[in-house]
Amino acid sequence: MLFRSVQRAVGLEPFGLFRFSACQAAAIAELLRNRFERLCDPKDLWLDVVGERREYWVKSRSTPFEAHTNRYADRDKETVVRLGELERIRYLRDHLLQDLSRGKKLFVFKGDSDLDTMRGMAEALQQYHRNFLLWVSLADAEHTAGFVCRDTEHLLCGYVSRFGAYDDTACRHR
Repeated sequence: MLFRSVQRAVGLEPFGLFRFSACQAAAIAELLRNRFERLCDPKDLWLDVVGERREYWVKSRSTPFEAHTNRYADRDKETVVRLGELERIRYLRDHLLQDLSRGKKLFVFKGDSDLDTMRGMAEALQQYHRNFLLWVSLADAEHTAGFVCRDTEHLLCGYVSRFGAYDDTACRHR
């Protein structure tokens, strides 16, 4: 994606709760409204072994959140990975909540959704401070690639010709 390429070109490699992860827009909006409490419950998180490389993916029982761990069943103990992921997710949640409370955060969501859900996510971001949501979706007959418009005060809609392809087959298991 161009946005990530620009960040990388200027030496920014931001980490975040949703980097190298997947979650549906409606679930993210709900997580935002509830300060990610369920996601950080030890009973909620579990590990799944995915793909030929047998990578552990951390998954939530209560939401459709799932993320790479970059740890593998053939060489890493499941209990150690699970505890590490719980600690990592808590840390990233706290970091995100702190950033949101400062305001002026640009939260980017890439993927399929609908306008009402995205408006709900933009509204959920406002409970913390003045933050913005950029929804990136595929161009269509009405919106050409590269077009960006403001839907509401805190929601921008951007369009791309295609989403980047993943090199790792484990990313395609969904």
